[in-house]
Amino acid sequence: GEKTLTFKVVKNAISAGSFTIGSSVYTGSAIEPIVTIVYDGNTLEEGTDFTVDFDEMIDAETYEITINGIGLYEGTVNKDFVIEPADINDVIVSGIDSLVYTGKNITISPIITYNDIVIESGNYSYNVYQNSIEATIKDAGEYLLKLTGSKNFTNSKEVDVNVAKLNVSNVVFVAGSVTYNATNQAPVVTATYDGVVLDASNFSVTSSTTEFINANTYELSISGNTNLTGTTTCDYLINKLDISKLKA
Repeated sequence: GEKTLTFKVVKNAISAGSFTIGSSVYTGSAIEPIVTIVYDGNTLEEGTDFTVDFDEMIDAETYEITINGIGLYEGTVNKDFVIEPADINDVIVSGIDSLVYTGKNITISPIITYNDIVIESGNYSYNVYQNSIEATIKDAGEYLLKLTGSKNFTNSKEVDVNVAKLNVSNVVFVAGSVTYNATNQAPVVTATYDGVVLDASNFSVTSSTTEFINANTYELSISGNTNLTGTTTCDYLINKLDISKLKA
């Protein structure tokens, strides 16, 4: 004859396994946890022996994930999954190239990119230094941009910033004009760029003569220095005196 036997399969408690939850580093994109469970010497298979539930995980912080036993396993276990901050030395800094002296303070807006993602400003702060002293960018020369990571980034990164000299061809030089008065009237040259009057220390003026007495148009040679570069010329005019204005 036949006899029917009924077997009850007792499922294993997933909580009895040995768990390894691999940590990750911030990438700017959503990250899925890698969970390894070893039970009685056997490595369990995700999707066959267990599932993992979690919310979207992007930022560097500690998240709680839920591991559910399925198949021959049952129960749930909550575990921490950690996303560590990334090293800010791995970012790419752009938007601070091609800076040129203007006579005004220069405000920079660095663009910070990580894994081809533009990083929001809340993830870093920055300061500018020149000769190891915090500085405002204005004069031509070398500066140092120091990025300090926060939130999703750690450590600091230093980036060179160069402000090039302005070519004198872009500057308006005016020597003006005067009227003959029988005295030596040396020219006074002013330089203007984009509405800003530049300091005279940024250029030197020379001429083939040091005597500016007679009515004439004198050509002045101008050479850039300090924050300006290149050479140019401008005219200085001494007008003739209207003889009718002479006193008898």
